[in-house]
This record gives sequence, C-alpha cells and structure tokens, in this order.
Amino acid sequence: MDRKWMLADRISQEYRNRGSSCQLAVCNEANIVASGIVIDKGLPGTNYMTVMRMTLVPIPCPSLDIIYVDQSAGTLIPWPRHLVITSNDIYQQADHDTTSGDILQRSQPLPQEKQPLINHLTQVMQTPLEQIHNIVSRWADKDECFNPIIEKEDDILQFTNMQKIGQAVVVCYMRLLYKYVVKQNCTNKFLFVNPNIVATLGGSFEDRAQNLFDQCKQLKSKGQLMVVPWVHGEHWMLLILAPYAYYVACCDPVNVDLQNREEIVLLCPCQEDDVVCGYFMLRMLKDLIESHQSPKAYFNQLTLRPYTQKQIDDMRQQWAADMLPSIQNHKPKGGYIT
Repeated sequence: MDRKWMLADRISQEYRNRGSSCQLAVCNEANIVASGIVIDKGLPGTNYMTVMRMTLVPIPCPSLDIIYVDQSAGTLIPWPRHLVITSNDIYQQADHDTTSGDILQRSQPLPQEKQPLINHLTQVMQTPLEQIHNIVSRWADKDECFNPIIEKEDDILQFTNMQKIGQAVVVCYMRLLYKYVVKQNCTNKFLFVNPNIVATLGGSFEDRAQNLFDQCKQLKSKGQLMVVPWVHGEHWMLLILAPYAYYVACCDPVNVDLQNREEIVLLCPCQEDDVVCGYFMLRMLKDLIESHQSPKAYFNQLTLRPYTQKQIDDMRQQWAADMLPSIQNHKPKGGYIT
C-alpha cells in the first residue's frame, strides 16, 4: 500500500471520533476533488482537515510546502468553508428543497450543479504557473505595469517560459522567502539584499559599494548573514556575506574560480546551458533559507550535480502559487486580448 495512503488512513482513524467526514471542492460546490475529515473550525470562513482521498489539482489555500491536493494526504490543511461539503449541508439543502415544494427524500443524492460550457476541469487542472501564463499572455498592453516590482509582461512570461529571468522575478521570490523567514521567527539569521542595488549594470562601482555598505549597517547581529543574489550582465550567482567574520562565499552555477580568490568560490550545482543560472541561483537560495542545517553544513553538502527539472519546477510553482492571487485580481489598464 502507498505510504501516503497509509498515513492518511492512520490519521483519519485518530481523528474520526473528533471530526466529521466531508467532501472538498474547488471553485464551486459541484467540483468535488477530494474527501477528508473536518478537524477544527479554524478561522472564520475556513475549516482545517486531513485529506483522505484526493486527485492532482491545486488546493485553494497553497503554502510553501503544499500546492497540490495529492501533497496534502495525511496532513492538516485549511480549506474555504463554502467549499467543504458535509452531510449536514446536504440535509439542509434537502430540507430547503422539500419546503419549497420539491418532493425529495433525504436518502436520495442531490443532483449536481450543471457545469458551465467552458472546460471547467481543464481550468482546475492547470498548475499555478500555467494559470499565470494564460492570464498574463492575454494582457493587451505588453508594457502593462503589474506592480512596482514587475514593470512589464515580459518579466513574468520569461519565467513561465523557462527563459532567462530578470531582477523583478528574483525580488518577488525573495519577498516570498522573507515571509517564510518571518513565519519561522528567524529574521535575525538572514538579511536579504535587493539585487537591483548591487547589479553590475545598476550603477558605478562606487555607488554599488556604498549601497552594499549601507546594507551592512542594517545587520541586527554578528551572526546574521547577508544573502545577495548578484547578476553580472545576465549571469546570476549567489553571494553569502558574513561581514563580522570577514567571510564571503560565492556560489556560481558555472563553477569558475574568481581570479586570485579561488578560496571564496564554493562548489554548487552546475548549469548545463546559459539560460538556467537564475533558476539554479533561486533553487540554492530556497534550499539555504528552508534548510534546518547551519549555512556552513548546507554549503558543505553541495555538489556539482545539476538540479533536475523537477527541482527547478518545484521552485517555479512555489513562486507562481504566491503570485497567482495578485495576478488574478489585477485589472490590466489595456484590457485583455479577446
């Protein structure tokens, strides 16, 4: 038996006496995608439950670790209350229909709501990355300003198409990781440096050096590390600075020694083409921030083995799941291409 199913069955037995069985839907009540057990009432409008049976679709409330329903089996996850269907909901609907003059027996299942003409299942099965690509590619104005960070459509489409990425995408992902750091209560461990202020094309050497020095003054403790995604032209690498220890480490996906400073270059996953450096840098950044190891232990276990496409896509879907609600709510000034 699949271990994920075994875990789900074990947890469901533990909580069965405390909760009630339910069906979980996405988008509307007729689109059932999983079954589970309601564990806790949670926040207003939200239930927490453990998923017992499921299918591969994005969950309504994604987290850093869980994006799809099949990843949530046996864990406690939030789910919008209006999309949690319990037996009480069915009986209440049946009572309402009966008092309205409809002759329905409680033992009879209620007919499911008729789906719209669009291919609703295809829409639900799309990953957050695919949804973002479909929305943004329909913006009529190619210079649409999404937010102060992402100034044009191409910034997003380069990421969804697995092309070379710019600084806007990196800054958005750093914002996501910063939220994780705050949630883990370890803001005294890392200081994120905006790549825009240190990029080689971002100003003179003196200006960039001054910007970096100004960031050093924001360190809260001697043990705090400065995390600096650095782009040289169009090539990305990850710099880790410990100013109080007079230490700097460079993780460069091409693994080329810096002239006369070989000791500061660490071995890291090696890129196989000239496009993926940004994705490799972001994956290293993700692993460093989310690792429970010390930074030194993390860097010591890095090898030259390239990241797999799945490892890169996991990071991309994490970025997309965080950005999707904002993009869905954005109203482009130029409208949409029909």
